[in-house]
Amino acid sequence: MHVNNGLIFFNDCVIVPEKLRPKVLGLLHESHQGVNRRRKRARKLFYWPGISREIADMIAKCKTCEKYKPRTTKEPLILHEMTNLPYQKLACDIQVLDFGSKSFLAMIDYYSKWLELI
Repeated sequence: MHVNNGLIFFNDCVIVPEKLRPKVLGLLHESHQGVNRRRKRARKLFYWPGISREIADMIAKCKTCEKYKPRTTKEPLILHEMTNLPYQKLACDIQVLDFGSKSFLAMIDYYSKWLELI
C-alpha cells in the first residue's frame, strides 16, 4: 500500500472508502455490460474487500441487465435411429466452409462418421 496525492493505493488500484463504494458501483455499472466485464474493469482501477461479490449482487438486482442478458438455453437433443448401411442417413452443415478462394459444404454419414467436403 502507498499514498499518492491523498489517495491510498493497493498496488495500482485506488482503495475506495465505504461511503463512496455505492457511487463507484453505480459508475461501473452505467453501461450494463454484465458481471465479468464489470469485475475485470473494477479490478484494474479499484480495490476494497468483497468488491466482486458486491458487483455480482448489484447486477443480479438490475432489471435492465436481467431483461437483456443472453439466454443460454440448450436445444434438446433429437434422437434418431441408427442405420444399417453407410450413406442411408446424412447430416449436412448449413454454413458453407471457406478455405482460400474455395467454398465447401460439409456432410457426414451417420453410420460411419465419414466426413465429405463438397
